Amino acid sequence: MEKLSAIATILANEPAVYSDELRKELKKGATFPEARNTALVTSGAVGEEDASILALPTTFWD
Repeated sequence: MEKLSAIATILANEPAVYSDELRKELKKGATFPEARNTALVTSGAVGEEDASILALPTTFWD
């Protein structure tokens, strides 16, 4: 949960380096989820393993 919270903070604040990388990836034709994960990693915001948490299926509990 701690890793997800850190990623959420980055996504909410959108540092310039992350935003620039995101735009680059989207211009290359990447889907938004692919571009987001690549931008998180290439901007140095998180490691590749941490970014992969966003690719996990969402689970809802009762």
